[in-house]
Amino acid sequence: MLAKKMLNCYYSLMDKSKVYCISMVLHPRHKLAYFKNAEWDLNWIETTEVLVHEELTHLYSSIQLKPTTIKPHKVSKSTDMFDQLPVLALPKPGDLDSELD
Repeated sequence: MLAKKMLNCYYSLMDKSKVYCISMVLHPRHKLAYFKNAEWDLNWIETTEVLVHEELTHLYSSIQLKPTTIKPHKVSKSTDMFDQLPVLALPKPGDLDSELD
């Protein structure tokens, strides 16, 4: 019971970490879909999206970027059991589009 209580304590601290939120949303495999598929609280997902958008705007507003196209590559069927989990599945081509535009 103590281990579960300690784990919940540290797990709840992730909600307060901007770095954790931003890294999960910017991760090409996860993005906001990770939180939606894992059925996180909708309010938390919306707050995270706003946080990421504000942080990126603040940090990169003065930089001019050229649009690029990412071409998905073919991947052979994995035997890794974790790749079979829907939350950890490889992104589909449409999933590579930015959710923050």
